[in-house]
This record gives sequence, structure tokens and C-alpha cells, in this order.
Amino acid sequence: MKIIITGGSGQLGSELKKIMDDVHAFSGTELDIRNIDTVYRVFWSIKPDVVIHCGAYTKVDECEKDPKKAYEINALGTRNIAEVCEFIKSIPVYISTAYVFDGNKNNPYNETDVPNPINIYGRTKLIGEYFIRDYLEKYYVVRTSWLYGKNGDNIVNNILMKIKEKKEIKAVYDQISSPTYAKDLAEAIKKLIMSGDYGVFHFCNTGYCSYYDIASKIINYYMAYDIKIFSIKYEELNRIALRPKNSSLNNNYSFIKLRDWEEALLDFLKEV
Repeated sequence: MKIIITGGSGQLGSELKKIMDDVHAFSGTELDIRNIDTVYRVFWSIKPDVVIHCGAYTKVDECEKDPKKAYEINALGTRNIAEVCEFIKSIPVYISTAYVFDGNKNNPYNETDVPNPINIYGRTKLIGEYFIRDYLEKYYVVRTSWLYGKNGDNIVNNILMKIKEKKEIKAVYDQISSPTYAKDLAEAIKKLIMSGDYGVFHFCNTGYCSYYDIASKIINYYMAYDIKIFSIKYEELNRIALRPKNSSLNNNYSFIKLRDWEEALLDFLKEV
């Protein structure tokens, strides 16, 4: 099975490369998905069976400041991927986000809940979902949340850096999600591809927590009790883009289940 990975240098792409056979991974600079001619040329030369589309403009505040760029990469870039996949009969795996929801639900979101994004990032990723579903009959849409891994800027690495630099941590307690280890997500995606079970799926480590919960777990793990941690409200961050206060997800439509978020976090901390 030939596989193309877009966003191959990111958190998820890096983990996928480790476990996939016959894989061709491209970073954003190596493959500009905004240029459909480039996408056609690269895909036609490889003729992949599956395209795992991880490539995206994921900086939420930057998307708000530059909606044109966010739309070009997350929406139109995904349309290009969908169009070429339909032409060469490849099956796409589109990595989406819990930020397609508004966060007003009291419980974790199900695959059947109606999306209602409240920021540019979520809107452009949702448009990408629509392009995938409009162009193709066979596809995988995988929504995830609070992704972290060894590579990149993420909530866990940010906490680790502050501990290393002996800086105080201000952690939000009234915003929750399902933190997801990129290694676990990659393994779940591999199983999903082999299953041939198409559709929209929520893949996250089980359970949910706040940023404050994660920071407290990490501090306790390293016994870094000299690090001051302050619990703050979401509004105190004064971010450019709104974030959903609840972006936790339920996985109801796949036999593939990811382990508990605390167990996954512990394994990650052991590795790093």
C-alpha cells in the first residue's frame, strides 16, 4: 500500500512515518497544497492508495490575523487534495479538529453533533471536511484535540519548557478537552486505514481535563514543586481567537479506542 503524508514534518506526520510502510512524506515547503498543479504532479508520479492529509495552518491566533492564508491552506488546499484523490482514485484521511464545535455542550462531542466553529481555524478546517465529503464517496475524516508529541509547539511541550526554565505557569482551569498523544493517534489511524471503515471519527485519548490538570500532572511527575502554578480563567489570556471552552470528544463509531489520557501522558513523559 502506497501512502502519501502531507504535513510530514509535524507532530502527527513524524509519528506516522515511523509506523507506515512505503510512505512518501512531504512537509509544507516540499509540497505546496495550495498549488493544484503541484499536487497533481506529485500525486500522479506516486499514485498512492491512501493520502493522509495532516498538512494545515494550525496556529489558531495567526489564522485569525490572516484568514486568507488559513482559507487557502486549510480549505482550498484540502479541496485540491480531494480533487486529485478523486481523479487518481486514492482514499484520503483528513485530519480535522475538535475546534469545528463551539464548546457550549456540557458533555464530550459526538460525531453526529452539528459543528458550529467560533474561530477562523475551526471554520476553515470544517470547510476542508465538506470538500472531502463532497468530492469523494470513500474517505476518512478524523477529528482530534489538544494534540501533542515530541515535535512542535503544543501544550505539553510548553509546560516542559517552563519547568526547565524555572518559570511560573499560568494554567486555565475552565477550558477542557481530550489531550491526545500523537503516537497513539498515528497507531489508531493505521488501524483505521486497514479496517476500510469509512466515515467521520473522533480519535482522542479517553477522558478530558483542563490545562491546569495537565500542568499539575507534569509538575508532580517531575516533583518540580519549586515551580509556581496559578489557576486562571480562560478570559484572562486575552487571546486573539476565541477557543471552545469544551473541545472534548467521544469516539462512538469505531472499534478502535485510544487509551486514557493520563496513561498516555505518563508514557510520553517517560520517553522525553
